[in-house]
Amino acid sequence: MRTSLVILLSAVACTVIAAMAGVLNSAQLSTGDPTIGPGCALPAISAALFGSTQFRDGRMNVWGTVAASYVLATGVKGLQLAGLPNWIPDLFNGVALLVAVALAQFQRSPTSRFAAIRRTLGLRRENAEGAAT
Repeated sequence: MRTSLVILLSAVACTVIAAMAGVLNSAQLSTGDPTIGPGCALPAISAALFGSTQFRDGRMNVWGTVAASYVLATGVKGLQLAGLPNWIPDLFNGVALLVAVALAQFQRSPTSRFAAIRRTLGLRRENAEGAAT
């Protein structure tokens, strides 16, 4: 399977979906407002990274992201219903992001980190006989 084509088509699909969402949002507000988008970035990033720690060890996956989105949305809604200040949901998402990064680092073993670096750089480990493995 040609992964570069899949990645390219995924990026194009995400761009088209984001453009349609922007058009619909502008139509709903009857104006273009550049301050709407940044409020959506932190919850989306924290849900994706927190989701990567749910089912697979530090790997992005759909079901982990769905579960993390549900947990984060429930937590934010609970904080809003408690009547806390407006900045608390952002703090909650930020703390969730920090916990997700910490969990991802804790779950990964040191050997897997070095193996990923070797794969990225194209290096191969040599055994005692000198043959590359």
